[in-house]
Amino acid sequence: MKDVISFILCIVAGVTIGVVVIGAITPANDTAICDYGKVLAKYAAGTRRTEAWQAALKAAQEKIATENAAIAELDEQLATMKKSGDEYEAKVMAIANRKAAHITNTEAKSKELEASRQAARKTNDKAIRAAVADVAKAKGYNIVLTGNGAVVLYAAGSVDVTGEVVERVNKE
Repeated sequence: MKDVISFILCIVAGVTIGVVVIGAITPANDTAICDYGKVLAKYAAGTRRTEAWQAALKAAQEKIATENAAIAELDEQLATMKKSGDEYEAKVMAIANRKAAHITNTEAKSKELEASRQAARKTNDKAIRAAVADVAKAKGYNIVLTGNGAVVLYAAGSVDVTGEVVERVNKE
């Protein structure tokens, strides 16, 4: 528990130092905020990507549900059959193979949908960050933070004081 508290305090101190450093190097009029969530919600191409992904997810879920129902029906048929003989054994094997194929197909579709979701998020993020950079350059902002100030969306190259901070912290 003590380690967790120490870790949290280090994070808070790091964020505070970062905000102090950013505040010290940039006048208030050189810094802007951008509500990334609002932009994402109102980004038309991003919304279309999200809707397309959600439609693909819904279609996959419906297909999985249909196959689950078909397998359940086969299981019910199996339950009513005589529990011995070649026909029974063949049916058991056929159902087992169908279930295995269904699991494999479901896992593959899940991975495909996740990759699609990640690609859409990456494309949206890249477009939004490019737009933020364009607006920042046009308006003369050196830094654009998210609405809560937790993430830097854009920083002009001239405001990187990392080297100076490293020198100063190493002097102590």
